[in-house]
Amino acid sequence: MNENVPVPTPSNALDVLVVCNPVWEVTARLGEPLSAHQAWKQGQTHVAETAIEAVWGTGGSASNTAAALARRGRIVAQVGSVGSDEAGELACSFLREQGVHLSVRVHPGRRTKSSAILLQPGGQTDFQIWAPSGTVEPASLEHIPSVWDAPKVLHLDRVPEWIHGWLDSEPVRPNRLSLDLHSCPYRRPTRERLERLLPHLAYLQLSNDAGALLEEDWFRDAIRAIPWVVWTRGADGLRVLIHGEGWRERPSLVRSSAVTDGTGAGDAFAAEMVEALLEDSLSDQALIEAVERGLRAAAAVCGRIGPHLVT
Repeated sequence: MNENVPVPTPSNALDVLVVCNPVWEVTARLGEPLSAHQAWKQGQTHVAETAIEAVWGTGGSASNTAAALARRGRIVAQVGSVGSDEAGELACSFLREQGVHLSVRVHPGRRTKSSAILLQPGGQTDFQIWAPSGTVEPASLEHIPSVWDAPKVLHLDRVPEWIHGWLDSEPVRPNRLSLDLHSCPYRRPTRERLERLLPHLAYLQLSNDAGALLEEDWFRDAIRAIPWVVWTRGADGLRVLIHGEGWRERPSLVRSSAVTDGTGAGDAFAAEMVEALLEDSLSDQALIEAVERGLRAAAAVCGRIGPHLVT
């Protein structure tokens, strides 16, 4: 069953589409150290109740980026699945409040994935995910409403298993495709999907970990065909590749000592880049300006608890 019916938006009016399941997340500033295993045993609610400060919202990189774009007034839609539980209801309600249009399947008797960002007293950040047996499967393209089949940008935060089928049939026809890659894929099937996806990208964002791919010749050669590539490196700033013509350095706007919570900074940065994809013809100047806006957005997220800049 569908949790709600999509708004009757003409397909060419949809700015951004993301395909991912809503996740219910808490960011907890802890007074005492708590390992991820201890958090798993105690449960999400107990972690929040015993924290010095707890901020609730949705988790998942693509969801965070979608919410940021929707708050800016963009027409953003998310397709995914949740379980028939409170976590699913809360995650969907939060996204709607941010202005994200949802087409979400509720699976009776299944569970919604939940997570916690653990801000330790010593400054370390740990993560805990609760995905028990019965958690809903990852989102796919098969349930996208026809009114959403031609977004201006399809934004991904991973290399999904359905990408081969999409490239073969293209049931969704975005004007541009962006990927925010958070980890270096080591399994051969994932790497094969990535290799096939790269030529179709207008924008590629690499996390510090995903930057390990730059050590491989095939990857360095492949990304030169992507108009915009950004490698985000946390406190070390970032590197920008424009139309394959050499890397440019840009320092971070935040000192490590000034970071309250860096989770979601990359998602906020990605939102600014996607915003630029919607506005411009992939010029060098547009990328440079978008990078400056992205650095400011990331700095704003780092100065508060939780990945969302919600007023």
